[in-house]
Amino acid sequence: MWRGMRLDFSPPSEGPAARILTMLWISLLTLFAYCSGTLGQYVVSQPPSASVSLGENGQITCSGNSIEKKYVHWYQQKPGKAPVLIIYKDSQRPSEISDQFSGTNSGDTATLNITRAQAEDEADYYCQVWDGNSEQHTVLEVEEEVRPKPAINSTCL
Repeated sequence: MWRGMRLDFSPPSEGPAARILTMLWISLLTLFAYCSGTLGQYVVSQPPSASVSLGENGQITCSGNSIEKKYVHWYQQKPGKAPVLIIYKDSQRPSEISDQFSGTNSGDTATLNITRAQAEDEADYYCQVWDGNSEQHTVLEVEEEVRPKPAINSTCL
């Protein structure tokens, strides 16, 4: 006849052992939730740079798992200046912001649209997700049209 050891998984109902076991279970469940992403940080990604020709339309994307279920905000930051909110709650624009900026959010991608890009639009653009501190940014370079320099004629007298 084989004799084994029986393990009793029922928690003690009172006393210091019950409190210790309860704290242990809470710690393990919290660790599991964090590692599985339940309590983890929401991750977004943006391309590191984008370019658009002067006067043309451009886009910057912000991707994240089911980002459409979250609010996305967009900020523009010029060198030496504080970031400026240009789009909030996916597509809302503060009254002082030009209508050349618009936003959309669908599926796994939120998009900042820039129409008729101007030289002053060259900046860093950040997306931010409402329910976390996750952010990435994209540097937008506005390329001026390349024009040939006028020919210089010189005559020696």
